[in-house]
This record gives sequence, C-alpha cells and structure tokens, in this order.
Amino acid sequence: SARSVDVIQAMDGWPYGIYGWFASIVTHKSLYITGVGTYSVAPLYRRINGWLLHRAYARARAILCISAYTGEQLIAGGVARSQIRVVHMGTTPLPPLTASESATVAEKYRHVGESNPIILTVGEIKWRKGQLETLRAVAALRKDFPQAQYVLIGRGEGSYIAQLKDEAAKLGFADSLTIIHDADDRVLEWWYGRCS
Repeated sequence: SARSVDVIQAMDGWPYGIYGWFASIVTHKSLYITGVGTYSVAPLYRRINGWLLHRAYARARAILCISAYTGEQLIAGGVARSQIRVVHMGTTPLPPLTASESATVAEKYRHVGESNPIILTVGEIKWRKGQLETLRAVAALRKDFPQAQYVLIGRGEGSYIAQLKDEAAKLGFADSLTIIHDADDRVLEWWYGRCS
C-alpha cells in the first residue's frame, strides 16, 4: 500500500503526477515527479488538466527532468524553476558493429560524405524536442563550418518535419539535412560513432 513507502515517485506528469499528488495528500509522503516529455508539458496548456497538473507540480518536492529542454518547457508552462532538477536517463550500450555492418551502413548514408561536424539528434521529431532550434543553431554554425550537417533520427509529426525542411531550405542548407525514420541499433551505433 502507499502508506508503507518512504516517498512517492510519479514517472511522468500526466496522469501519474496526478495519482502521485493524491497519494501524497492521503499518506503525507514526499512526492517526486519525473518530467519525461510530452505528457509532462502538453497537459499544462489544457484547462482542467493544466489546473490539476500545476497543483501536482506545486506539491512535488522536485521535478526530475530528463533534459534541460524539458525543464525549460515546464518553466515556460508556469512551473517554478526552483523545483526543476535535470537528471539524465541512462541506457545500455549498443552492440558494437562488425566491419561488414559498418560498411553496409556507411554505403547507405554515403551522401553525407566525410562532412564535419555532424550534429545528431535522436528521438521523436516534434516541436517539444527542439529540433527546429537545433536546425537554426546548425545554420549559425555553418558560418564557421560550411560543411556542417544535421542528422535527425526518429519518427515524427509530418507537419513539423515539413516545417524543418522548409526552414532548412530558407537557411540554404536543405542538402545538409538528413532525416532517418527507420534506424535500427546498427544505424544508431554508426551515427553515434560519426557525430561530432
């Protein structure tokens, strides 16, 4: 039962932060909420969900965000900066590539060539992830490094991907933007090894 625990940790804002909020009221235990992503931020902009989630965040001793970007999005949504702590999530290592696997992946993405630097983002491609801001930063970087490339790995929202492509064209480097929707572990390992 909830009364037998030392602390309550909700693994995202919506709906688990709300459950945690109620449990912390009933048990008088400390509440921590992990700010993972969309469901930590987007509900803040809905009338009833936002009201509930703001109350849950206000009761939490800390909101443990998986990235500084998520923390900034929560702050923009009205959450107190003093509650935000960035705690990056860990992961298991990807399996190393054989020479044959590496050559196969290299051939598939040979259009990128030996360009440097390569800026890589991995995750769902949507506004909250900040790829548009990264794209603009790469454009600024290209003033000093004209060969800079931006590679995005992940599935995403069609309208946001179209916006990214339009912005890259406006900034004059559409040919230096690579979007990969179907990456397996071998592709990820290869790009992690290539990126700057």
